Amino acid sequence: MIHETIITGLFGTLGVTLVTCIFKLLEKRADNRNETKAEAKKARDESTQEIKETIDAVGAELREEIAEIKAELMAQKDTDRVILQDRVAWLARSYISKGEIKISELASLGEMHEKYKNTGGNGALNALMTRVHALPIKEED
Repeated sequence: MIHETIITGLFGTLGVTLVTCIFKLLEKRADNRNETKAEAKKARDESTQEIKETIDAVGAELREEIAEIKAELMAQKDTDRVILQDRVAWLARSYISKGEIKISELASLGEMHEKYKNTGGNGALNALMTRVHALPIKEED
């Protein structure tokens, strides 16, 4: 059906499942008009239960996907921290070795050091950064 294609494009298969369930409920309600009130109430209750179960299933799938995304983000954060630590340490040692640093280099290195601390850095670079801040400032080219 065309509505399934549109919904899939907008919301994915979970959206299609939910909307399909709602359409089934509407069809059942149309059929219920020819039934007695008791039969109609039973059919509504069953449809409502089916929708609740579908929503619960969709919710469980979404919670699982969110947990996976969180785990991937934490792994990426750890990777970023390790890369930043290596880069800041390498640059700091190179400036210390040269015995001077440009103001733009100091700003860039300081920003990387802040990002490292924001990703959970443990202060291992503080001593190096103190030495870098003590370096004479070289004129920009």
